[in-house]
Amino acid sequence: MNKKFYHAQPLHFEPRHFSRYRQKAVALGIIDPSWEWLLTPLEYDSKILADLQDRLARIETLMESLFLHYRPSIREIMLELGIPKWMYDFILLDNSDVPFPLRWDVICTGDTWQIIEVNTGYCLGGLNGYAINSIRSNFYELTCPDNPITPIQNPFREMRRNLSTIVKRHEIVPIVETPEGYGKYGFYLKNFVKLMNQKGNVQFVAGTLRDFDFTDSQAMFKGHSVNAFIPMFNLYEVAGDISLMTSYRQALLTKRITSVLGFREVLYSNKGFIAWLVKNIGCMTQPEERDYLKSLFPITNILTRQNCEVFWQGDYVLKPAEGYGGVGIVCSWLCEPVVWHRSLQRALDSGKCWIVQKRVYGEMLPMQSIDRNDQIKQGNASVVHGFITLRGKMIGTLTRAAIGISNPGVINAHQGAAFGLTGLDVPNT
Repeated sequence: MNKKFYHAQPLHFEPRHFSRYRQKAVALGIIDPSWEWLLTPLEYDSKILADLQDRLARIETLMESLFLHYRPSIREIMLELGIPKWMYDFILLDNSDVPFPLRWDVICTGDTWQIIEVNTGYCLGGLNGYAINSIRSNFYELTCPDNPITPIQNPFREMRRNLSTIVKRHEIVPIVETPEGYGKYGFYLKNFVKLMNQKGNVQFVAGTLRDFDFTDSQAMFKGHSVNAFIPMFNLYEVAGDISLMTSYRQALLTKRITSVLGFREVLYSNKGFIAWLVKNIGCMTQPEERDYLKSLFPITNILTRQNCEVFWQGDYVLKPAEGYGGVGIVCSWLCEPVVWHRSLQRALDSGKCWIVQKRVYGEMLPMQSIDRNDQIKQGNASVVHGFITLRGKMIGTLTRAAIGISNPGVINAHQGAAFGLTGLDVPNT
């Protein structure tokens, strides 16, 4: 698989000249103020991306088919994935016909792709990247003028169109976080709402679950009567507030409010879902299609006492089924065998669901980034792409790179990784 081009960034300027581009990415809600900003462009041939888009669309269709097929036995699936029983009531309320964005964490191994995780919902950093389009183009015109950079697509037009089947013209639609989440991610959300409101006939308003006021017959949000909302939180984030969760569930049950993000997302975003998906592909596909789709995923298993010894030797990643940010992850090749065996045992004893995934050897690429102190980091990097799709179409992407590593392997979420945007050049999107 050949890249359209790859260009290591030549530093023609002092770091302070690069710093303002990173600062703009922070101001536009693309990266957290503490993150590094990638200086290296990385793009793929349009035909390669079109092929990947087709594969991801087929998997998304299969996921939906499996959800509908197994819906009567969803309790058993939740138990297998370690999903709390109380979430069952919410999943029963999932009648959303509007697909939500999916972010596929994908590694290029040189001759193929490997999908290491599937995430649901609105990846604000990747989507907000559209706001930096012209600035990004100017940046690369200065630093690599011989290589034209693919513009970042406008994902907001596609997302507004996607909502038009259930949201009426001139309706007010809340985009909602938990109070804690709003305090932490509000700068992402405000910029996302601003971009959603450009050239649209629906007004989007940012806020928290506390901004809802549910009467006997309707839902009010910041003084406005509303019918549907977009949640930016998952159910785990409301679990600690019983009164808030109860009123929220009751409003959904009585149809005073509709979530346009289906609650099946707690299944799809669970890291054990890949293991379950691969195991059940055969019941919905022909053998050739089954083998083809299975090949896109590294070996992924839900850890059990029966299979634990299988993973004592070899290169594996241990990670909790529910979580993000690289928290709790252990890589067998980065620790002593005794530490690895102890980590497996502790995971089993925790009473929670844990995943063991085969190490993925991605390409090692020389890359550069700049941090909040205007310091340039450079070296070999392991790269993970987060391709964002909606109804099977790529609408955005983000790039993460662990720079300065000595050997390749899975990098998870943003822990220790620099962040940047890869242009998408996909026909007919």
